[in-house]
Amino acid sequence: MQVVSEALWWGTGFINLGPTEILLLLILALILLGPSKLPELARSLGQAINEFKKATSGAFGSEPTLTVQEVQRARREKTIRDLARELGIDTAGKTDEELEREIIAMVKKEGGPSE
Repeated sequence: MQVVSEALWWGTGFINLGPTEILLLLILALILLGPSKLPELARSLGQAINEFKKATSGAFGSEPTLTVQEVQRARREKTIRDLARELGIDTAGKTDEELEREIIAMVKKEGGPSE
């Protein structure tokens, strides 16, 4: 467990590079590429890591999430449609607002509670 947590701490995953190895690689890259190419290399390396993270998070964390408002709206829509069906109102192709108006009109017509 100690080795895994240290590897994750340095952000190297399965490569398991320590701080001295990383420093050695940076010095080697500076010597081989020169100071002008180093920022470009760092930028492309950062983009590659970002793309990898996006790909792995999409593969493992792709469960749909709903907000509280979406759940409440879905419940309300279901309740309106269920009530309209119970009252014998055809719900096909009608918006929730239309159904609400028809329900209110039917309740008022049949002498239900007034607003």
